[in-house]
Amino acid sequence: MNITHPEMIAISDAIESATGTRFHNYAPASLKRRMERYLSMKHQTVAGALKMLSQSLSFAEDMIEEITVNVTEMFRDPEFFKQLQGLVFPVLAKHQAVSIWHAGCSTGEEVFSTAILLKEHGLLENTTLLGTDLNKGVVLKAQQALYASRQLNTHLDAYFLAGGRGNLLDYFTEENGTHHLKAEIKSSCAFVHSPILRTPEHKKFDLIMCRNTLIYFDLSMQDAVMKILHRNLNLGGFLCLGEKETLRFTALSFKFKEIDPINKIYQKVD
Repeated sequence: MNITHPEMIAISDAIESATGTRFHNYAPASLKRRMERYLSMKHQTVAGALKMLSQSLSFAEDMIEEITVNVTEMFRDPEFFKQLQGLVFPVLAKHQAVSIWHAGCSTGEEVFSTAILLKEHGLLENTTLLGTDLNKGVVLKAQQALYASRQLNTHLDAYFLAGGRGNLLDYFTEENGTHHLKAEIKSSCAFVHSPILRTPEHKKFDLIMCRNTLIYFDLSMQDAVMKILHRNLNLGGFLCLGEKETLRFTALSFKFKEIDPINKIYQKVD
């Protein structure tokens, strides 16, 4: 399967017509590769896919779920979470109430990881966490907060390396091989199906996580996203990007102070 650029645009247009979700500003090479993989997996031609997209909302939503990047896990990049606790949590501890936005949250593991660490620092009670993602399917999974035992066991080492102070399994109840996140963590976390360029219906945030998301956008989209993140961040608030992402050389770089150049933690100063 090898789709042309005009075919990729046609598919993107059809997805937008069916769901309102735009892919025109995604990195073309990555988007093309994922579209081709999806069509091959479904044994569909471009013409067949365009017909299905015009007739079936479920096909469009399924295609979105497959072509968006949903790689996540609990305590991914443990050193980042270790530095988050050492550099950011002490500042958040001075606030009477804390609000956190995870933009591009996928299935919610990063949100829950942050919430667990906040709990261990005595900060969760006064904190609300919001996760948003354009993929409706992964948002539904995040809302369920269910994990197979084998899946959860893979996160134990990362939790320890991230500076976890207890036993990760204590935050879950187990039933028939499925672990349910306890209400004390889950109740502080809300998930909404929303594109990243849509401003959350929330007051400004004290911490915004947008890790490993910008790399999938072209430069114009990255710039638009950065403006949204900056506008929705309180003065003195923190922005966290992925290891391959940076604020350097962007139009907004002077509005942030670099707190940790390795783990990509920034503080808004203007």
